[in-house]
Amino acid sequence: MRCSQRGLGRLPIRPTTVSRSSGRSRVAAGVGALVVLTVLGLAGLAAPHPATSLHATSAASSSSPTGAASSLSFPYQPLPQAVSSSYRSGPGAFSTSPPPLLPRQFRSSYGVDALLNASGVSRFPVNETIAVVAWGYGYDPSDLSTFFGTYYPSNFPVPKVIPVPIDGAPPPGVNAPNDPSGGSQELTIDIEWASSMAPGATIYAIYAPPTNSTPYSPTDAAIEDALHYAVAMGNLTALSMSFGEAQGSDPSLESAMNTDFASLIKNGTTVLSSSGDDGGSPNSPLSGPCSRGPGVDFPAASPYVLAVGGTDATGGGTETTWVFSGGGSASSSANDPAPSWQTMGSAGSLAARTGTRGVPDVSANANDSGFYFNSRLSAGMGTSFSSPLWAGVVADLASADHATFGLLDSKLYALGAIREATGIGLAPFTDITHGANCYEPARPGWDPVTGWGTPNALALAQLLQGTTFTQLGLSFQPSQGVSAGATVTASVTDPTGAPAALAGRPLTVSLLDPSNDSWALRISGILPAAGAVPWTGTFAFPSGLTGRWTNATVVVENGSNWGVASAAFAPPPRGAPPGPSVWELLIDYQLPLLAGFMILLLAFRFLGDRHRSILKGPSPRELSGEACPPPAKGDAGRTPASSPGPASVSAPPTARYGEVLTPFCWKCGTTLKGNEARCPSCGTQFS
Repeated sequence: MRCSQRGLGRLPIRPTTVSRSSGRSRVAAGVGALVVLTVLGLAGLAAPHPATSLHATSAASSSSPTGAASSLSFPYQPLPQAVSSSYRSGPGAFSTSPPPLLPRQFRSSYGVDALLNASGVSRFPVNETIAVVAWGYGYDPSDLSTFFGTYYPSNFPVPKVIPVPIDGAPPPGVNAPNDPSGGSQELTIDIEWASSMAPGATIYAIYAPPTNSTPYSPTDAAIEDALHYAVAMGNLTALSMSFGEAQGSDPSLESAMNTDFASLIKNGTTVLSSSGDDGGSPNSPLSGPCSRGPGVDFPAASPYVLAVGGTDATGGGTETTWVFSGGGSASSSANDPAPSWQTMGSAGSLAARTGTRGVPDVSANANDSGFYFNSRLSAGMGTSFSSPLWAGVVADLASADHATFGLLDSKLYALGAIREATGIGLAPFTDITHGANCYEPARPGWDPVTGWGTPNALALAQLLQGTTFTQLGLSFQPSQGVSAGATVTASVTDPTGAPAALAGRPLTVSLLDPSNDSWALRISGILPAAGAVPWTGTFAFPSGLTGRWTNATVVVENGSNWGVASAAFAPPPRGAPPGPSVWELLIDYQLPLLAGFMILLLAFRFLGDRHRSILKGPSPRELSGEACPPPAKGDAGRTPASSPGPASVSAPPTARYGEVLTPFCWKCGTTLKGNEARCPSCGTQFS
C-alpha cells in the first residue's frame, strides 16, 4: 500500500521549551521518547503491538523498514502558483504580499479566542493531549522554536511537544528537511497548527519510518504500529492524520485502521482526518484535478473519523469552498454504509440516496496557510492545515466541557440538524454556501464539499456542555414518489428510551425545501414515553417538493436534553415517473385523436393531389406519349378536320376545367389514338 500525506514538519526528541529571549528551543539532555513518557507518568507502557518493538532510536541506528510501501500519501502541496513560498525578510516580515494566513487569524475568526477568554480569565487546554500521526524523519527542533518564538503569543502556555518515532524512525534533528517522503514537512505543519489552536496542550508527534524508494511511503505494518501506540496511550483527547489513499485501495489496511479507530473512540479520543486535496477525485494531482472520477479518501471515509474538508479564507470577506477540497460519498454501501448519525438534517438526503458515508463532516481554511519549515516561513495549501486546526478546537472544547468526546460526529450532526430545524439559538457552525470542488457545489446546510462548515468554537462549547442527545425514530407513509397534496402520515417514536424529561414534551416535524433551504412545512405534536404508542400526525405533501429528495427533521427539547431524528422523502424509483406513463396517456387520451388526425391528413393529401391533376390537365406528352412541337409558322389558321385539306379555324382548343381533349395531329387534324409517333394521314413526324 502507498500512503500520501498532506503537509509536513519536525520537532525535538523531548518536549520543546521555548526561550522567549532567543526563540530557540531548550532540549533537555538525555534520551528518547520512552524516557519522556516515563517523565510524564507513562513508565512501563508495554509495546502496543506484540510483533513490533516501539521505541525511539538514534539517527545512526535507524533503518528503513522492509516490505511493500503503502498507498498512503500526503495531500499537502506547496503553493508557488499563488504566492511566494519563501518569506526571507526575517521573522514577522514578508517579502511578498499578501502574507500567508497564520493560526492566530483563525483563533479569532473561529471563536477560539472568545472561548479561551469566556470566563473573563484566559483558560487554556493545558490538560489536553493531541497526537499527530505521520511518517518520515521527524522534525527540526529549531524550526519549531522559531515558529513558537515568533508567531505564538508570549502570554500563551509554553508549547509541549513529545516525539514518538516508531519502528526505527530517526529522532528529530537537523536532517528532517532532507526527508524525501515529505513527511517531516507534514509533521511540522500538524504540530504548529494543532498547538497554536490549543495553546498549552501536549502534542505527541507519532511517526513511522519511510521506505527507501519512491514515493517513500511507510509499510502497512509501520503505520499500523503508529496507531497501536496511540491506542495503548489511552489518554488522548484527539488524534489527527493528514494523509490518505483512495477509499478501497487497500481493504486489509483500512480494516486494521478501523479497528484501531474504534479502540481510540472507546478510550474517549476523537479521531480526525483531512478529506484530501483532490477536489473529490482521489489520486488526482493538483496540476490535474478532477481527472480520476469522483470518490473519497480513506481514512476520511471511515465512520469512526471526523473528516475535515477545506475552505478558502483568502478573499478577505465571505469564506468560500476551497476548490480542491476532498469530498463526496463512499463507493460501497456494503463496506462503508452511512452511519446512523449521518442521516441527521440536510445530510440525510445524500445518505438516503447513496446509502454510503458522506465526506467531509466539517471544514476549515486550507488555502495559503503559513508554516515554518527548513529555516523559513512558507505558504502552502491543503486540508493538511484543516485537520490539525480542528484537532486543536476539539481539545479546546474538551477542556471547556471537562470531558473527552470520543465519536464527536454524532453530536455535531445533531447540533447541525437542530439548528436547521429550529432556526433559533446559537449557530454551532458557519455555513459555507459559495464555491464548489470538482463535482459538488457548496449549499446551505450540510454538503459533500465543506460538511456543516467551519467551527464557532464558543457556541459549540456552550451547546455541548452538559447536553445529551437522543436519536428518536421518524418515519413517513408514503415516503417515496409522493405527489403534491397527497396525505402523508408521520410517525415519531422513542426506540432507545429517551430521558424521562423528554416524554410529554412538544415535538416539531419540519420539511426542508432543498431548492432554497427554507422550511416548506412544520407540524407539531407531543413525544410519547418510551414503549408507548407512537405519535402520528398527517399532512398534505407540499407542492414543489415532488420528484426529488426532501429531508424532514423532528426535534424535541427540554433544557439540556434534546431528541432529534431525520428521514428523507425519495423521488419515484427510476423508470417509474409519477402519475400515468406516457404510453398510458397516449392510449387513454391521445391515440384516438392522433388516429383521426392522420386520417384527415391522408384525405387532404389525396384530395389535394387529385385537385392538382384535374386543374393542370394532361400535357402533350401525357396525351401522345411524346412532346408535340408548337404549330409551324403559317399553320396557325388550320382547324382539326376529319379529312386532309386546309381549314379556316382558330388555334387548337385548350382544355377547360373538368374537360380532356381528344388527341389529334396538329398539322392535318387527324384524330389519333394517343401513342402514334407519325400521323397516319399526312405522315407528320412527332418529335
